[in-house]
Amino acid sequence: MDIVEMLKAVRKYPLMSILPMKQVSDVERLASIYVGLNVELAALMKLVKENNKEEILTQYCHAMRYFLEIGNAKKWTYLLLLEDEELEQMQAKWQSSSYNKVYLIMQQQLNKCYFENKKEYLVHAWHIFVKFGINELKLTPAEIEEKFFEIY
Repeated sequence: MDIVEMLKAVRKYPLMSILPMKQVSDVERLASIYVGLNVELAALMKLVKENNKEEILTQYCHAMRYFLEIGNAKKWTYLLLLEDEELEQMQAKWQSSSYNKVYLIMQQQLNKCYFENKKEYLVHAWHIFVKFGINELKLTPAEIEEKFFEIY
């Protein structure tokens, strides 16, 4: 996946806040991005039960966009870059025994990242998310990239 180009692509599209913003500030904008990611991840997990690959792929890309937005907003884009070897390792890893735990761990890591402002939590959530997509959901990096650029 060409994460660098994906990061550039999301910068071109204004991000609409899920919740009303009572003030305009960088802090509020960042909070809005995290809320958006929470909502998109929940929507993705809801679709997993239906097993419609095209809908799952589209929703996965919507959630991915918010991860990339966090990277852009925090100037942590370099943390999201993945080599082909890393993607191959994620594809080869064992599958999680519980989608519920995957979701809750991602949420925990994202909340810790937001409230504690520690980038390692974002990296952990990002790796869980990517592994979930290419391992559990059986989405290929090529499919993800193609759909992502189709949307953004």
